[in-house]
Amino acid sequence: MHVRHGHPCAAPARALSWRTGLCLALGSCLIAATAQAQTGTGTGSNNGSNSGNTMGNSMGNGGMGSAQDPRPDRPLIGAGEAPAAGNLRGSAMEPSLAAQDQHGTGGSYASSYAGSDYSWIPYTRRGYVGISLGNSDYDTPCGLAPLSCDSRDRSFAIYTGGMFNDFLGLELGLRHFGKADRAGGEARAYGANLSLVGMVDMENVSFYAKAGALYGHTKITADALSGVTTGTENGWGPTATIGLGFNFNRNFTVSIERSRDRFKLPGGAKTYVQSTALALKYRF
Repeated sequence: MHVRHGHPCAAPARALSWRTGLCLALGSCLIAATAQAQTGTGTGSNNGSNSGNTMGNSMGNGGMGSAQDPRPDRPLIGAGEAPAAGNLRGSAMEPSLAAQDQHGTGGSYASSYAGSDYSWIPYTRRGYVGISLGNSDYDTPCGLAPLSCDSRDRSFAIYTGGMFNDFLGLELGLRHFGKADRAGGEARAYGANLSLVGMVDMENVSFYAKAGALYGHTKITADALSGVTTGTENGWGPTATIGLGFNFNRNFTVSIERSRDRFKLPGGAKTYVQSTALALKYRF
């Protein structure tokens, strides 16, 4: 008996019944598998494209638009949302302390007037320098004889200071009260002072008071018939000043001030020199 060999699907007609069914089943499986693979590829491509577009849009709009942040301790900020006050840790939007208020604890004008932290006086900030010109009034004796008794002359002062806070500061200055013709001679007084400064500084004006100690030098000359003790004397005495300032801007202030300083005279007596002056102050 001769047997033919070949593809199962090419069998004789008498065997086509079950072989034909097997071939049709295998072909259907291959067609279904191919269709499923094509559908999966298309879906994956579309999903990947959509995911990429979503991520790109989220990053373009809000920077971090994902639905879940791997850092649970840092709340998300979506596109168009304003950050909460407590969510600014490490953010570039967090203002520095110096930008908030260089002036310290002052109000609205304090921030705009806010001088620098630089000062020539140790342990102070918001330093300044100033100069004043005015008239002095000596209270030295005129003597017994009918001699000249002029008590006024020009006064001059330079000073520098700094503030411990918005209301209290320290100031160091040099003061010269000129000379006055008294008792056929002259009276001269000058010195250096160290004073505490109390200040109330508002937008356009400032009020201040200074109180401290002055180390002064006096020189007295007089006619021999005047009975006035002559010579020189050095010593400490109190000093006080009150003033009203007008703030032109954060740097310049023009003030009117009144001062009273006590000096020692030759022979142990003490006297006061008063002055009224116009002062110009510059803040660093």
